Amino acid sequence: MTTLVHRRRRTGSTLAVAGGVLGMIAGVAQSTVGSSIPAWTGAKASPGALGLLTVALSALATASAVTLRRPQIRAGGLLAAVAGVAVPALVCFTTVGRLWLIPGPLLLIGAALSVENGKEVIATARQEWLRILLAALGATELLMAAGAAPVPMTIGIVGGTALVGAASLATRARLVAAGLVVVGTVPFAAVAWAAIIPVLVLVLAAGLAVPVVRASPAAREHARTR
Repeated sequence: MTTLVHRRRRTGSTLAVAGGVLGMIAGVAQSTVGSSIPAWTGAKASPGALGLLTVALSALATASAVTLRRPQIRAGGLLAAVAGVAVPALVCFTTVGRLWLIPGPLLLIGAALSVENGKEVIATARQEWLRILLAALGATELLMAAGAAPVPMTIGIVGGTALVGAASLATRARLVAAGLVVVGTVPFAAVAWAAIIPVLVLVLAAGLAVPVVRASPAAREHARTR
């Protein structure tokens, strides 16, 4: 049974890697010739920046898909890797139009096949719901960046990725995670201060970061040894 599950996860990883590579190709196409083939790329106002966003998210999905191939991976790591595949898959449906009709489904199918034990993943998600919300804010920032002007888009891409990274590193590197929360919120709120949503993301992320760090195993161990 274990061998069968591992084979299924390897198949999912392979499909997701293929989707990630095709996604990077789609992003390059959007950046270079997107304005020349608007019917295929969604007739976006900023094809260059959106293409770069697609390349970056596809690279993240590919790296997460490779992580899924590890023989031994804990439920928390599995959840993070599956999210690292599925979130870019969903976000990029808004960035490159029809060019995502193959990479997107491949990534989503790969993510679904990689879930070995649904009950264990659900239990982990219940335990780590604060980290999931923090990562969701990062995904929200990426979505907002997709429709912004070039400068806010770049800052939003960096910020959204930083929030996802903070959620992933909160249990292992608290100071790094705290720094990523700052990078993920303050610049974007500053450049888009006139809009309520970036400021709201800043407030929510700051509010989530404190309990996420305090709830980490490293923090609890530190508290016990004091």
